[in-house]
Amino acid sequence: MFQVHFEETEEAKELLSFLTKTMSSSLFIEGIEILHNDRTISIRYPNEVHQECLQLLRNSLKGFIIAFKKEKWFEKLLEQQYYYNEAEERHQILEILHSILEGEREDIELLPYIDENEMLERILQEFLSEQPSFYFESFETFRLKPYFEHLMNYLDAAIDEYKMEQEYQAFVHMLRDFLKGRESKYKKIFLVDQDGFQFFIEGGIPLKRSELAKIIDRKLVTNHPIYVDSVTIAPLISIAPEEVYVFTDNMDQGMVVTLKNIFEEKLTVFPLESYPFQEQVKY
Repeated sequence: MFQVHFEETEEAKELLSFLTKTMSSSLFIEGIEILHNDRTISIRYPNEVHQECLQLLRNSLKGFIIAFKKEKWFEKLLEQQYYYNEAEERHQILEILHSILEGEREDIELLPYIDENEMLERILQEFLSEQPSFYFESFETFRLKPYFEHLMNYLDAAIDEYKMEQEYQAFVHMLRDFLKGRESKYKKIFLVDQDGFQFFIEGGIPLKRSELAKIIDRKLVTNHPIYVDSVTIAPLISIAPEEVYVFTDNMDQGMVVTLKNIFEEKLTVFPLESYPFQEQVKY
């Protein structure tokens, strides 16, 4: 017989749920009996299906740890060790964390690869062969330590990414505030993405770099703690156009995304080839 003891009734119920799902989806074992009280799960089985029952318990514990326990552990760590007391902040960090673990954040530096399923399978194989009856909290503290240490790399990366996103949002809001109430030096600006962004006004007339440098409001680049790009963003903000037209073949690049966030509905993006005054563009 296998027995797993918990300190919290909620966790015992969660493991029971994973055991039930595992049995119904992949592993039907004849003669098995699952018993539970508030905080203990017991699995009785005939001796001849010992290995099958062992695999059932391993699979269920892996699901329980990855889908339930890991989330609670991250939540607790964020609140008690990193002092993120707001639930919304923790939620945003966990969203980033999951996207990192699922490989959706290619821009983040390479992290040590972790195959959670394989690592937990190895830990559980060794542990359950020695301990058919155990307290989950002790197992978590002593045997899952390597697993959680690996996950810490991902949590740290998620926190760093969250901080950068917060700084970026503050940067965008600062530039939007700077734009408010400014008089437009030109109603329409055309940005052509060719060897950097080239500035044009109506009629395809180019604005030279020397002209743009004179237009820049010095308060924008000297009075703010966040660095403002002096080649594209600073002159464009200083001009404060009512309409911005961007021509590019790379619509997802960081500069275009940032300009969209700053100018919002004032900005429209077109393919590079659609700019009507190609003869004025420097290639």
